[in-house]
Amino acid sequence: INRNSKKSMDVNDSSTDNGANIIQWDYWGGNNQQWVFKSLSNGFYNIINKNSGKVLDVSNGSNVAAAAIVQDDMNGNASQQWQIINIGFGYSKIINKNSGQSLDVNGASTSDGAAVIQWYWNNGFNQQWQISAP
Repeated sequence: INRNSKKSMDVNDSSTDNGANIIQWDYWGGNNQQWVFKSLSNGFYNIINKNSGKVLDVSNGSNVAAAAIVQDDMNGNASQQWQIINIGFGYSKIINKNSGQSLDVNGASTSDGAAVIQWYWNNGFNQQWQISAP
């Protein structure tokens, strides 16, 4: 759940396609809003969507700020590996191994459908995530 918007990270339209965009949406309990964190031996995680079985990935393995976050088949690339860092108060920052950038709701939007992107960590509430069991 994003700290700024109080909305859930969501696979757009419950898609099971590679490249489907990750957005935020009011939590309603759908499998497209549920994620499994698979620990890797290097201190990072694959974040797997319960609906599609695909992993959270930076589009085209980009290092560019504002690159879209998508889902894709697991391939072991660094763009699919995420570090979860507790920042206190029940929130974490989620940092991509490849780019060093954090999961971010574009423009600090509070609207349903706003894109989840990567952006340089700046401690914004739109970059802080609450990880909780459904």
